[in-house]
Amino acid sequence: MISVTIPGKGDIVIKAVAMDMNGTIALDGRLLPGIKDMLGLLKDKVDIFVLTSDTYGTADELQNILPYVKLIMLPSGSSGEAKVELLREYSWDGIVAIGNGCNDVQMFNSACVSIAVVGREGLCDQLLEKADIVVTDVRDAIALLLNPKRLVATLRL
Repeated sequence: MISVTIPGKGDIVIKAVAMDMNGTIALDGRLLPGIKDMLGLLKDKVDIFVLTSDTYGTADELQNILPYVKLIMLPSGSSGEAKVELLREYSWDGIVAIGNGCNDVQMFNSACVSIAVVGREGLCDQLLEKADIVVTDVRDAIALLLNPKRLVATLRL
């Protein structure tokens, strides 16, 4: 669990992180460099969910590389509502959402903190409007959680 007080916003208790796979922690189905180590540090603090429709057919490989991640397979072409429904068992006020696509909009609407990633795959303009924070690399998003005072610096009023 990660607890942080944001001046002007109050206390945030982060229990889990839900992130998209392709375009977020992977490019063309391959895990980005450094992600394994960073998520290895984060796993001791929060539960980590990776949601994917497995566009590139590499989800099984990802699960072998990151056995501590809860990989959630979505039906091909599923909507953003599917992501929200699969995580309903968690209290959304304790989940940080990280993503880049239009199918992440509903997840961003439900999360306590939402972080949009403008990566090599791009960023959906609708998601940009919903984001609390925007980064240009998913490693920066993960670093915000590993160093929660960065969240304070970014989100305080």
